[in-house]
Amino acid sequence: MTTTNPSPSTFAPTIARGDFPAWLPAMLVKELRQGLRARGFVGAFIGFQVLMAIVMMVGAAQSMLGSAQARALAFNTANGFFWTLITVQLLLFTPGRALGSLQLEVTTRTVDLLLLTRLNAWRIVTGKWVSLMVQAVLLLVSILPYGIVRYFAGSVDLVGDARQCAALLGGAGLLTAAGLWGAGLGKVIRILGVVVGVFIFGGARGAITAFTSGGLGFAGIRWAPGAQSLVWFDGALLIAFFLVAAVRNIAPPAENHTLLARALPLAALLPVPVGAILSGPSVAMTAQLMFAGFFLLLVCMTQLASYDLPMSVHFRSARRRAAGLRVFLRMTLPGWPSALLYTLSGALLWLLGSALLRIPGGPGIDLARASWLAMLMLTGLIFPCVVMAIAPQKARAGAGVYMATFVTAGALAPLAYALVSMSSKIATLKTVVAVLPVSSAIFALVEPDAVSAGQVVAQGVVGLVVIGAAWWQARFYWQHLTGLELRERREATAVTAG
Repeated sequence: MTTTNPSPSTFAPTIARGDFPAWLPAMLVKELRQGLRARGFVGAFIGFQVLMAIVMMVGAAQSMLGSAQARALAFNTANGFFWTLITVQLLLFTPGRALGSLQLEVTTRTVDLLLLTRLNAWRIVTGKWVSLMVQAVLLLVSILPYGIVRYFAGSVDLVGDARQCAALLGGAGLLTAAGLWGAGLGKVIRILGVVVGVFIFGGARGAITAFTSGGLGFAGIRWAPGAQSLVWFDGALLIAFFLVAAVRNIAPPAENHTLLARALPLAALLPVPVGAILSGPSVAMTAQLMFAGFFLLLVCMTQLASYDLPMSVHFRSARRRAAGLRVFLRMTLPGWPSALLYTLSGALLWLLGSALLRIPGGPGIDLARASWLAMLMLTGLIFPCVVMAIAPQKARAGAGVYMATFVTAGALAPLAYALVSMSSKIATLKTVVAVLPVSSAIFALVEPDAVSAGQVVAQGVVGLVVIGAAWWQARFYWQHLTGLELRERREATAVTAG
């Protein structure tokens, strides 16, 4: 009796008709399958369609039965509701799903199972981000037919609508990346982030109203020459930073992602000298310098909040990238002492950009005031590191000590303002608080001309003491790094001799 072996193609995996193609990333396919079947996506899809259908039918009935004024009112109502719905689904619904998606993976510990496969942290985070953006585009496309209906009810700028949709998609991509980063942070930091987001939302009421009332919003802003392209460039840098931070939250400790995170603010600073040399100082370059400064502030804060010590694998990979540059190598390793060196270097580069914009006849900034503000910012950023270095060993994990110190020191400024406004007898309280770290930078931003010469001297002394104390406390880090370097040299010598 002879048996025939089945051909190898019998056991070959087959792709179901209508399924995703095999060349798509595995993590993206997984997230799309789960996301498109999730109750949140299906419920939002059906709910948005039902709401828009009801609004359009009511608007059509009012436009046919009412006067010209009633028709205009119906059109404006339908138009405002149309943009409100798109804004909610792109700027609130999609980022909220991002925050819950990765948080569920972290709390259920399924991230560890994913990391045991061939997927790395980068593929997990980017797969989730791309999947959420694809779902956002699907929701947007499903509502666009109602936008065409608006064309028959009144005058509609189709080009302006397309630009506004692109701007909302860009904002959704930025907030979704920020949501993925926030999902891996502690509960206290997430709550603090929500509070800060509420304040930012309150300060941007004009932009939100322009989006949701049917105005041109982003497309209606009068941009300075070259500013619009810089906005998209800066938005892409922020998205990259939030994705890197999200990857860092779930990546194994042996992976080092500090180089890319610390290079992004320098990329934001790069257009300033290029634009100043090619076309001279301009409003766009000054705004870009301000953005680069705040971006550098954000990155330095996240990097200084880490008390990690570099591993041998970190040192070896950084040494290969540094190609013998010792100072550059020390700025690409995890840990707040390395971030301290990076922060000082980044501040010097920012001041150099300020000096390039200070050309006679141009809209440059006051270099002396910018230098002093940078000094106060450095003091405020580094002071929590001094507290973190003397904190108990168990409290150093995470960024809790750093953020608690930074927020507490910064809260002294509004507290002093409130107490002095209630009683003028304690006016000296503002004088004292204006010298302390973090609060001194707030006073310099709010009342730059109210600081006396004595306070300036005291601020300088406090800044030098804080930076000196941080540098002294970082000596154990550098000793540890020297030990890694000696070990690498001994191993290299042993391999060469063998």
